Amino acid sequence: MLMRTLVTWFINFIALAFVGCNSQTFPGGPGSTGIRDVPFSETYLFDFKTGAGPISRGNPDGNLQIISAADLLTLLAAAQDQQLLGLGTVSGLVLSNGSPVQDIALKVTDADGNLLAIRMEGKKVGNNLVLPDGFICPAENISFDNICIKGSVYYNSPGGVPDFSNNRGTSVAGTYTIFNLPPGEVYLWASRGGRGSARIKVFANKISVGKLQVIPIAISTVGVTGSVIEAKDESTAVPEATVSVLGTTDPGLTTTSDANGLYSFISIGTNGNYLLNVSKSGYWDSYHSLNTTPFQAATNIQDVTKTVSTYSNSYIAEIASEGGVPVDPDKGIITGRVTGGDGTPQHCAKLSVRDAAGNDLSASGTVIVYVDGSRGSCEVTSDTDQTSTNGLFFIYNVPPGEIFVSYFTKVTLGSGGATSSSSGGMIVPSFPGVVFVQNVTNSGTNTAQDLSGSIIDAASSASVSGAQLTFLGITPQTYSSDSAGDYEVDDTLIGGRAYRAKISEAGHADTYEIFTMTDTETKQNFIISPPSTTTNPALGEIYTLLIDQGTGQTAENVTLRITDLNGNPIAGGEITSSDGIFRIPNVPPGMVNLSVISGEDSGNATLYVYPNGVTYFEFVMTKVIPSRVTVSGTIKDSAGASVVGSQWRAVGRSDVISADGNGDYQGTLESFGRFIIKTEKDGSYDTYNFFPRTGVLSSKNLDLFSISRAQIGDAATQAGIAQSSANGLIVGTTIRSSFSQEISSTALGAGPHAAALGFFNQDAILDIAITNPGTPGTVTVLFGSESVDGAFGNPSIITDGIEDNPSAIAVADFDGNGSADLVITNRDDDSITVLRGDKNGNFVAVDKPIVDAEQQEINPHPLSAPIAVVAGFFDSDTFADIAVVNEGDNSVIVLLGNGNGTFHPIVQNTSIVQNGVENAPKAIIAGDFNQDQRMDMAISNSGSGTITVLLGSTDGTFQPLSDPNTGSPISVSVGSGSQPESMALVDLNSDARLDLAVIDKNTDVLTIFIGNTSGGFDRLADANQNFVPSIAIGNDPSSISVGEFNGDGRADLAITRQADNSVLVLFGNGDGTFTLSDPIALEAPLTTPEKILLSDQDRDGLFDLVVVGSHIGTLLGRENPVGGISLEARDMNGARVGEVRYLDSAGQVDESLSATSAGVGFNGGFVIFNVPPGLVIVRATNGGVGNNILDSIPDAVSYTKLRALSLLPSVVSINGVTYDPVGPPPAGVPVGAVNIQVLGMDVQTKSDANSGSYSFDIDANGEYIVRLCWDLPGQPCQ
Repeated sequence: MLMRTLVTWFINFIALAFVGCNSQTFPGGPGSTGIRDVPFSETYLFDFKTGAGPISRGNPDGNLQIISAADLLTLLAAAQDQQLLGLGTVSGLVLSNGSPVQDIALKVTDADGNLLAIRMEGKKVGNNLVLPDGFICPAENISFDNICIKGSVYYNSPGGVPDFSNNRGTSVAGTYTIFNLPPGEVYLWASRGGRGSARIKVFANKISVGKLQVIPIAISTVGVTGSVIEAKDESTAVPEATVSVLGTTDPGLTTTSDANGLYSFISIGTNGNYLLNVSKSGYWDSYHSLNTTPFQAATNIQDVTKTVSTYSNSYIAEIASEGGVPVDPDKGIITGRVTGGDGTPQHCAKLSVRDAAGNDLSASGTVIVYVDGSRGSCEVTSDTDQTSTNGLFFIYNVPPGEIFVSYFTKVTLGSGGATSSSSGGMIVPSFPGVVFVQNVTNSGTNTAQDLSGSIIDAASSASVSGAQLTFLGITPQTYSSDSAGDYEVDDTLIGGRAYRAKISEAGHADTYEIFTMTDTETKQNFIISPPSTTTNPALGEIYTLLIDQGTGQTAENVTLRITDLNGNPIAGGEITSSDGIFRIPNVPPGMVNLSVISGEDSGNATLYVYPNGVTYFEFVMTKVIPSRVTVSGTIKDSAGASVVGSQWRAVGRSDVISADGNGDYQGTLESFGRFIIKTEKDGSYDTYNFFPRTGVLSSKNLDLFSISRAQIGDAATQAGIAQSSANGLIVGTTIRSSFSQEISSTALGAGPHAAALGFFNQDAILDIAITNPGTPGTVTVLFGSESVDGAFGNPSIITDGIEDNPSAIAVADFDGNGSADLVITNRDDDSITVLRGDKNGNFVAVDKPIVDAEQQEINPHPLSAPIAVVAGFFDSDTFADIAVVNEGDNSVIVLLGNGNGTFHPIVQNTSIVQNGVENAPKAIIAGDFNQDQRMDMAISNSGSGTITVLLGSTDGTFQPLSDPNTGSPISVSVGSGSQPESMALVDLNSDARLDLAVIDKNTDVLTIFIGNTSGGFDRLADANQNFVPSIAIGNDPSSISVGEFNGDGRADLAITRQADNSVLVLFGNGDGTFTLSDPIALEAPLTTPEKILLSDQDRDGLFDLVVVGSHIGTLLGRENPVGGISLEARDMNGARVGEVRYLDSAGQVDESLSATSAGVGFNGGFVIFNVPPGLVIVRATNGGVGNNILDSIPDAVSYTKLRALSLLPSVVSINGVTYDPVGPPPAGVPVGAVNIQVLGMDVQTKSDANSGSYSFDIDANGEYIVRLCWDLPGQPCQ
C-alpha cells in the first residue's frame, strides 16, 4: 500500500501522545484499578441507546470509549497507514443481539453511493472480481490475490489493533477501524458474513465510534483436514500424495500430504458432495466421496475430518491374485466396507454387482473379492464369498459407467439357530484405471416392499397417465401409470436400497431419477420432463431443482457452474436461475460436477448423466440470507394520497427506482438494513424518509412519502408561518410498538401441547406442527396463510405412527432431502415417532425410528417416559441427531442420525450410552456454551431445582459440567424449592456467551444465569457481586421465548401466563436485568397458553409471537400511529429549533392541538417548520418517551416515524465508566476526567478523575450521540 504524507498537524498531535506513554500500565478492564492519563482524541459515540430500564454499573452499554492519540498512532503503525489532515476516522463494533460478530467484511460509501473504502475477498468470475454481495470490484482496486482493497478499512485483531493482513473480516472482537474518511455522513454495509447497514457522521480530525447491527450468516465454507494412509496397512501414513477436489481448477483445492501423511484444505463449500482424487507414483488413483458439514449456526460450523486411503500397484496385484483373474487397467475397481448405521464393519454380507441394464457383471469378468477375516456369526461360517468382520470388499474389472451394488446378510442370533437379515445398496460410478472408494451401509432387512405414487409433469405439475416406469440395475420390468397418473409396484424392490428409475412417455423425455426405498411401504412421486432441447442423442440434459436446506423451499437467484471432473466448463459453463429450476442441455454423458457459485451460497454435487434423456436431480444446497430483498409499496403525500410520477433512491446507493401510474413501486434494498430513502418529484420537496428498514425476506407495504410544496404551503398558511428555503422541514408520525392478534379458528382441544415452527411446504410462510395428547395422540399440522397475516389454516391431523401422549416435538431435516421432518416423543409409550416430510407438506412415519447397526429395531427400547427432545448436529458427520430426555429414569440419551430418518444410540462396551440428570427433568435446550464449536445441552430438573449442563464432544457423547478443582460433576442450582421448567438461551449481557433464562413454576419467577468460560452458568450478580433477585412474572407461567420488541437492540423476553391468559413482555436492559411491561391479554377463543414461539409470519421485519393453547394465536408486531404526544426539536447544542405544529385527522394543521392527534384516519401527524440545517434530535416531551436523530436539509423534507412508548419512569439512570479500549471490548483502561456531553440534550458531566466512573439521567427509549473530550493543558474541552 502506498504510504501517505503525514501532515504537520498530525505529527504535533502524536508528539503529545508520547509524554509518559511508555510508563503506563494497562489493567484488565474498565473498572480495574489504575487510570490512564495521556492525551485523548475527541470522540463521538453513535448509537448510544436507552431502553425501558436503567443502565447500571457493570452493564457494557454504559462503558464509553475514548481513544488516545497514542493508540491512534499504534493503530496506524499496525495498519502501515497514515492519516490525512482534514479527514476523519471511524472505529466501531459489529454486533448481533449485543454480541460481537466475527468475519464481517465492510464496504463504505458516500451519500451518492460512491465507493469510499473496502477490504474484502472476492471470487474471480471471468475477468471480474465479484464480491459476496454481488458488487463488482473496480479493476484498479483488485489485488494480486483477489482482494478488493480501496481506502483504509482494517479489521482489528483481538488485541484491538488493525490487522492489515486480514482480508476476511472482523476478528472475534468484532471491531474495525477506518481511516481517511471525508467529513459528513458515510454508509457502512456488511457485505460478507452478515447482513446489515448503518450510517455515521464523520468529523474532520476526530474519531467517530459506531455500532453496526447485523444478522450473521455463517460463512458457507468449512475446512477439511485428514490423513492419507495405506489401504493395506492403515497404520502407515503416505507422504507426498496429491489430494485434489475433482470438478474444479481452484489451486486451493489441490494439496500434498506432508511427511506424516497429513493434508488439509483451508476452505471448501458447505453442504457439498465432492469427489477427492488421491494420486501418487506407484499407486492407482483413488476417488473418495467427501460430504461437507451442513450449513449450521455461525458458532457451530465444524471442520470436516476425512481419512483417505491409497492403493499401491502391489496391493492391487495381491487382490487380483486372490480373485484369480488379472486386473484390466482399462476397467475400474470399487472397494469399501459394509457398515452398520453406527459405522462399524458388518460381516456376512454377500454382494451383487449389476450394470444399468440389470446384467450380473460377475458373469462377464467382474470379480468380487472379500478380504479374509472371521465369519463366526454368519449362517454358513465356512463360506468365504461374504464379508468377514472387517466388512471389506473389492470389486475389480468393473466396466466404466454407473454401477449398482447391493448386498444382503444373514447373521445367526445366539445358539438357537435364529437368524436376522439386513440389506443395503449403493449406486456408484466406475472409472477406467481408478479405485472408487465407497462404504455401503445397512439400511434395510432384505424385505421386498410396496412402492406407489404418481408420475408428475415437471413443467405443469399435472399427473401423467400412460407413463412407463422401469428400474435400472435389476431385471427389467415395466410398470405403467393409470388414467389418474398413479402407479403401483408390489413386493419387488428391497427396502433400504437406492434405485434409479427411468420414466418414459411419448410426449416427454426419458427421465432418470434416483430414490431410496424405505424399509416399509414407500410413497414416491416421480418427475417426468417435457421434451428435451438437446438434439444430439449422444448428449444428455440435467433438470435440477435447487432446494434451500434451511427452509426446504426452492432457492432463488442461484448461479451454478457445470464442469467435467477435470474442472473444464461444459454445457455453457455458468448458468443462473431466478426460480431455482435449471434445465441444462447438451451435457456429455457420464459424471459431471455442479457447483453453486452465487455470492455466499454454497453446495456441490456430482451426478451421472445418461445420453438421450434427462437426469432429474433435487439439489439440496445452502442458500444464505440474500444480500438484497425485494421491497414494494406506495409513495404517498402528507394526506395519504398516492403520488404519481415520483422516484426514489436509497441514500448511500446510486440506483433509482420509479413509481408506476398508481404511485406503486417495487425495488430492492440490502437485507436487514436501515435506510434513508430520498423521493423526488416535480412540484414536491425532496423528501428524505428516515424510517425504512428491511428484514431478511421481501418487505411489502413499505410506503414512502413525497411531500408536495402545495401541501406545505397550505400548512404554513394555516400555521401563520413563513417557511424559509434556507431551512428544512421535519414531517412525520408518532407511532407505538404493539401487537395485533390473529386467532385461528381451529380448536386444538385440551393440552398439554408441544409445538414447533418450520417451512413444511414451498411457500415463504412458516408453518406449525402441534402435538395433541391422547392414547394414542395425534399431531396437527397447519400451514401459514399467504392471504391473511398471521393466520394458520388447512389443518391436517396426523395419526400415523403417533403413540400414547406425545410430549415434545422438534423439526430438522433427518433424511437429507431438503424438506422439514418431525420427531415426536411419546411419553406413555416409551417411544419416538419420526415423520419424514416432503416439499408439499406431507408426512409419513418411519417404521422403525431407533435401530441398531444392522438396522434392526432395538429391544428393549432405550427410552423411559420421554418428555423432551432437541435436534442438532452432535457428532462429526453430516446427519442431524437428536437428544431425548427420559423422565422415567432421569436420563438423556443421544440418538445419532443415520441420514434416512432413523437413529441409533451410541454404544460403548455393549452398553447404550446415557447421561444421568437429576429428578423430574422437564425441558432441554442446546447451544455452544463453552465456545468450542460443539453443541452442548442444558436440562431443567423440576424435581431437584437444578439445571444439568452437558458439554459436547466430537463423537456425540456428552460429559457433565465438572468442578475445575475436584473434577466432580456439578449442576446449576436454581434455588431452594424451585421447579425449573421452560428455558431460553441468549446473550443477555453482550459478552458473546450464551446466558440462560429459567422459569420457576413453583414460585412463578424468572431467574437469569450468565454463561461463564467453562460452559456453565452463574447466577446474575450486580457490580458488587450480590445476586440480582429473580423477577416475579405472574401466576402459572408456562413458556418463554426471546425477541427484540422495543427497538433498542437489546434482547427481550416473552412469557405466556396461564392464570390470566396473557403474554408478559420483559424489555432487556443489556446486562441481564429486565423492565416489565403491561401484560397482553389474549383474545378469545384462545385460552390456556402453553407454548410461545418467535416468528415473523407477515414478513414485515418485526418480530411476531405464535402462542399455542386451546387455539393458535399470532401476536403480530406492529408500529401503529399514536396520538397525545407532544414534541420538540433541538440542534446538537441542545437549543430548541423550528416551530412544531400538529395535524388533525384530515392532515391539516390544527392550531388548537398541543400534541399529535388521535382522530380517525390520520393519527399522530406533525410538521416542524424552519429547522436549521444539520443534525437534529426530535423528542417526545409529553405523552410518551422516544426520539429520532435525523438531518435537516435546506429546502427539503425529512420524514420520520417517532416511536414513543408509554414508560414509567420516563427518565432512566445511566452509570458506567469512560475507558480507553486498548484491548478487545469490554477490556480497557479507565480514563478519568473525561467531559461527557449528550448532543442535543441537557446532559453534560465529567467522569471521576480517580475511577473514570460517571452517571447521569436521560430519557428512556432514546438514541443519542455522546461526545467525549479531554482537557489538554491550556486547551480545555469546549
